[in-house]
Amino acid sequence: MTWIDLVRKYFPDANDKQCDFILWEKTAFPLVPVETVEKQLQEYQMMMFADRRSNRINKEAAAE
Repeated sequence: MTWIDLVRKYFPDANDKQCDFILWEKTAFPLVPVETVEKQLQEYQMMMFADRRSNRINKEAAAE
């Protein structure tokens, strides 16, 4: 498994450029072990989905 494959495990729709950004800007890669990067990817995924859900709820509330 490559590093890009690891990012796509959590962000399957990400293109190569997005995977590169996530890996370098949202994790401590390459300074930490793979387990740490994977944990950081999980946390970032959770944060991204929470933000999207929050934005959707806010839009629905504003539409009412």
